[in-house]
Amino acid sequence: MSDTLYTHARGAKLTFDGSALIATDDSGKSVSLAMSPHELQSLGIAMMEAEDPGFAAEYAGAKLGADLVHELYQLRGCPQAEAFRVLHANLCALMKLENADRAAGGFAVQVVNVLELGMANLPRMEEGGD
Repeated sequence: MSDTLYTHARGAKLTFDGSALIATDDSGKSVSLAMSPHELQSLGIAMMEAEDPGFAAEYAGAKLGADLVHELYQLRGCPQAEAFRVLHANLCALMKLENADRAAGGFAVQVVNVLELGMANLPRMEEGGD
């Protein structure tokens, strides 16, 4: 079974069957390029970077954000100082990326919803209590 990735209005299409990228022209002739799912992902990223130079920074920021969420999840039950160390390290790495605005946007996409969910589930204190 192959997944159609792109279909041109004239009938040409690109499909992926899990181990090969297949290009078929509008007359039905096709060519196949052996490729793993990871290689297909890398190809897609390279194509996006060629079209939009800021995409690389956004992708790198998103990866940092996803890594941070994963690391913080692994640190559940550990002292808060360890979580702050990990957060600090990731923020420092984020600041070093080129195109900082785009990198921060990618980072935020990965982190903000997790932080909002965590904040919403913090224990609530009643007002006026001593």
